[in-house]
Parts: sequence; C-alpha cells; structure tokens
Amino acid sequence: MGTMLSKQLQVWGALAFLLVATILLAGSSSARELGVLVPVEDEASARQFIASLSKSPQVQEAGLEFKIVVSNTEYPSSQIGSLVLAGKFPLALLRSSQIPGYQEDDDSLVATSLLSSPLILPDSSAQFVVEDSILGVVVEQELGSKGFAVLSFWNTAASSIVTKTSVNTAGDLMGLKISVPKMQSQDILIEMGATPVSMSADDAVLALDKGLVDASETSVESDGKNASLQTAEGGSLLAQFRHEQGFLVANEEAWLGLRQRERAAIQEAAEEAVRQARLAVLRAEADLPMLAKANRLSYLSFTTLDTEQTAARASWLRDAGSEGKAVLELLDEVQRTQPTPPVPLAPVLRSAAPARIFFATNRNDEGDPNLSYRFGVQRTSALLNCGEIEYTPEPHRAFGRSHTGGIALAGSQLITGAKSCASLVSEAARANDAVIVFIHGYNNSFDFAVRRAIAFAQDFEVKAPVLVLAWPSQDTGSGYVYDMGSVDYTRAFVKELIPALLDERLGTTSILAHSMGSRIAVQALEFAADIGKPIQNVVFVAPDVPRTNFIQSITLHGKFTQLVTLYANEHDFALKLSKIVNRQAPAGLGGANRLITQGVETIDVSAVDRQILQANHSHGFDVPKVASDVSLVLRQRSKASTRNLPSAVHNGFTYWTITP
Repeated sequence: MGTMLSKQLQVWGALAFLLVATILLAGSSSARELGVLVPVEDEASARQFIASLSKSPQVQEAGLEFKIVVSNTEYPSSQIGSLVLAGKFPLALLRSSQIPGYQEDDDSLVATSLLSSPLILPDSSAQFVVEDSILGVVVEQELGSKGFAVLSFWNTAASSIVTKTSVNTAGDLMGLKISVPKMQSQDILIEMGATPVSMSADDAVLALDKGLVDASETSVESDGKNASLQTAEGGSLLAQFRHEQGFLVANEEAWLGLRQRERAAIQEAAEEAVRQARLAVLRAEADLPMLAKANRLSYLSFTTLDTEQTAARASWLRDAGSEGKAVLELLDEVQRTQPTPPVPLAPVLRSAAPARIFFATNRNDEGDPNLSYRFGVQRTSALLNCGEIEYTPEPHRAFGRSHTGGIALAGSQLITGAKSCASLVSEAARANDAVIVFIHGYNNSFDFAVRRAIAFAQDFEVKAPVLVLAWPSQDTGSGYVYDMGSVDYTRAFVKELIPALLDERLGTTSILAHSMGSRIAVQALEFAADIGKPIQNVVFVAPDVPRTNFIQSITLHGKFTQLVTLYANEHDFALKLSKIVNRQAPAGLGGANRLITQGVETIDVSAVDRQILQANHSHGFDVPKVASDVSLVLRQRSKASTRNLPSAVHNGFTYWTITP
C-alpha cells in the first residue's frame, strides 16, 4: 500500500479514535454502536462530515455511537455499496461510482450519473442547489430502488486537472495523456482530443513525476500538500472538472430496524453535517487560485468554458438512454432561475378555539414516552392504534408553517381497533356535525403529519375534529417505492376504518388527502361505495394517483360522494417526478396535463404556486389563496361556481383557476 494511502488511513484512524473518545467522555457507555463504512480518500469535507455527524448532541441523546470503519483490503472502497446492501454495515459514506451497477451504465441511475459527470454543473454552489431541488429527490429515489435509504447528500470538492505544461484553454489539452481515477471522466477527455489513462491516485503521482502522463485528474487538498501540484510545477491547474456525488446511506432493513427517536436524531445530525461539509468544500475551492500560485501553476476554471460544458452534456446524453432527455430537461428547469430568498410569512393572530385532533395509525408502536417518536415506519401493526392529541395552540405561528409546540397523547392511553377509533372521534364529531379525515403524503413521519394537521386546522379555522390517518411512510426521499407498498398495506385498515366512521353517523364526513395519500383516499371511496354510504366531501391536494386510476375510481365510486375537488399545479416538481417514475401523468399535475372529468371540480393553482427550486407540492396548506379556498370547501362544502373563481371550459368540461 502506497505512502499516500498509509497517510490517509492514519488520518481516518486518528479521527475515529477522537470521535469514539469524545463520545465515551460524554458518558455514553451504554450507547448503541452503529458501524459507518467510509472510503479511504482523505478529504477535509469528508472528515468534517463525519466529525459533525458523530458530535451531534441529538445522536448522543438518542443513545447512539458511530464506529468509523475505513475501507481496506477486507472492505475495499469499490465494494462499499455492496457491503451496505448485504447488511455488513448499517451506514456508509458512498460515492456514486460505488453504487452497484453504476460502472455498467445502469439505466436506473440516470439522474445520479448526470450529477457526477464531468462539466455538467459549473461549480459546487450549483451542485448544492440541484441537490436541494426536486432533482435531488430523483437521485434519492434512484438509490432507493437499489435498496438504500438515503439520509443525506455528502459533498466533496470538485476534481481538477493538473498539467505539467501551461494551459490557457481547454483546447490545449488536445494530445495530452491524462491520468483519471474514474471511468466517468474518459469520454469527455477523448472528445477534447486528450488520451485518458485509468490509474489510481498513488500511481498517477508517480506517472506524472516520471513523465509517463502529461496531466492528472486529482482532488486538490486545501492544505496545499497535494503531490500532483508539487510535481507539476510550471504547469496549470484547471478547476471544477468533475463533481462526484456522495451520499450518507443506510441499509434499508437496518434503517427500518432503528427506533424512531434514533432515526430522527440521525436525520437531524445529517442536516448539520451536510452544512459543515459544504462549507469545507467552498473553503477548499476558494483556496485553489492561491494554491496554484504557491505551486507556480497558472489557474483556470472550467466554469468559464461554456463550449466544453455543452459538449459534456451532449456526451452524457448519448449514453443516458431513453430517460436522459427528461432528466436533462428537469435539470435545465431547476437551473433556469437561481433561488430567491423566501418571503417570510407574517404571524397570524388566531382567537378561535382550537380544533380537536385525533389520530389513527397502522405504524408500529415503539412505546417511546414522547409521542413525536412513538410510532415508527414499519408495517408490522396488526391493529389500528388511535388516540387524541393534546397540544397548546400557537397563536402567533406564521400561516402555513407546521405546529412547533409540544404534542402528547391525551389521557395517556391508546385505543385499538377501527370501531373503537370511530367511537373515540364520535363525540367531538357529533358536536360539530362533521369530521375531517386527513391522509398525509409520501416522505412523512407521524410527527410531521400530526403537526401539519394541527396547523391547517388553525389556518383553515375549522371547528370539526380532524382525524389524522398516519400510514407507515418511510420518511425518506429515497422511500417512494417503500411508501407505495405501505399504501397497499394500509388498504385492509382503511376497509375497516371507513365503514366504522360512516356507521357512526358523524354528520358531514370530509377527506383531505395530500399527494400519495390520495391513493388511500381512492381506497376509501371504494369502501364507502361497497356499503352504500356516502363520503360527502373529498378534497385532493396534489394527488399522486395515475390519472387513469383516478378517473376509474371516480367513474366507479364517485356517485357516493357529493363533492370532489382536485387542486392541480403544472409547476409541481414532485408530481413531475411521479410522471417519470410511473410513466404516466398523475392527477395532480396542472397545465397541459390538467385532469378534467365528470364528477370532479378541478382547480388549477399554477398561477399562484410556481416558485423555482421549490417542490410546489403543498399549495393546499402553505399558499394562502389556495389554502383559503380549501378552507371554504372543508367548512362550507361550497361548490367552485359559488366561490368567485375564474372558470374556463375545455372539451366540454368546466374547470377553475386561482389567480394572484
């Protein structure tokens, strides 16, 4: 093993020792140990990420301890992905090139390959923006389809090309032999007229020194001791060549096996680790001109070479398969406008008495004394667990923001079974002659769903009790397939709960369904039709239901509802992703994909929810004009024609819009 590798192992070993020592000194002798496999590469951002993750007070409070394992001959870097999938390690820092199938141009990793290809993104700041956009969710879902739970992105500085001869333009690379550590760099270098030579980082330094290659793709360390820089004195440094995407991933089974408190702690710690690693990346890249000068190298950035970026996109698209064009269009849409600072929503003083909030869940009960962490993500519950939420209203909370105060189980006792759940809600429902069943969407925890329900009940000024149907979403961006399985798993519970509620004769029964939760609402319509009892009011906000399935459900079961309202948005990035995944436009997409059919009042909100780099997927809760309209539908069951909304006719059907 080379001297560089030995040095890297020593650094990682020292870091691991310090991290474990820190935790032990904190007194967590009974902490639960989780192995984290990390690659050998010695980069400041990676060290910063692990240090931040391990020092997290949330992780320590959850009783966890990370055991850092550096990849070696027993656990080689190239096998990190396979080792995690095999359950050898619960967590790992994973580079895109270490994902099984990535090196073979797996068609299921199209978006992942795009973000790791040379010259696609101009700099690391642009990389961060894309990661935080809906395209980042596409990447997470691609890894989710492989069996990973993606907990966060992990960033390292972009690679540079270091040459022994002075370079003024990318054209000067023509004819040069360039060592590359990853095959993803080869195609674009060939198009530039260079000759890529695949070799390890250790071998590349020696080859550059002996003149066996003319240049090397390398990651430049911020301490200025990069051997390639010293070897290439008098040459050039071309920065921002390739941003290889990295991730903090978990074995999905191991992730599901953690307690909800532990998962929440790791997710919160990962958010801070991402922030720290990104700062380290930006610092390292800001130092590059100075480092180049210190090593007597001229400095040039690929960021300024638009022609080469165009060639790189064309090169990637040729190899990307049938889905490449759609992914590249999504990238262009994300990049079209840089993010603008969000406009803070003013606090709203509320004086109305708060609505009573109940829950019914088929998530596994972990017994945590804190209700926020009590229910997990596993599909192991045999019965519905129900209860009432005790909370203190926040009179000055900003409109559309989730409730942030404490929540607890009223009476400190769960009730089990669909009939018992319906009976629990009946007293409050009869007092108001109404009940609202809220079905949350994909990538939601129990805690998030309950807090959203508390918030919209206040924002909408509803008096009727709200029953949160909390189904076992995995609560990760990579968990789309898992969540679809959970929707199917929930069907048997809905088949018992909906008839039980309707048998109680609670007055007006309304369903408010969001995103993937709309698939469960469709099930509810079916079961109401089976017993011949109506659900008077159904509101679909951004429904993630394939349009043919949605139309079929309305055709078969719509006569058992008095009012069906659908809110759609053509700028809904989450549903654009659903269209790619499901090969069909979902019912909640607006604009050219707008669904207008008999028995449904479609409201297109595209004109008031079109923020760049935002999902534009929760308009029914956080866009005031849309939320106000949803409120009218829930409180008054008023039809669209009576709500002063602009209307239009398409193919003989009327639809409505909400305008600024």
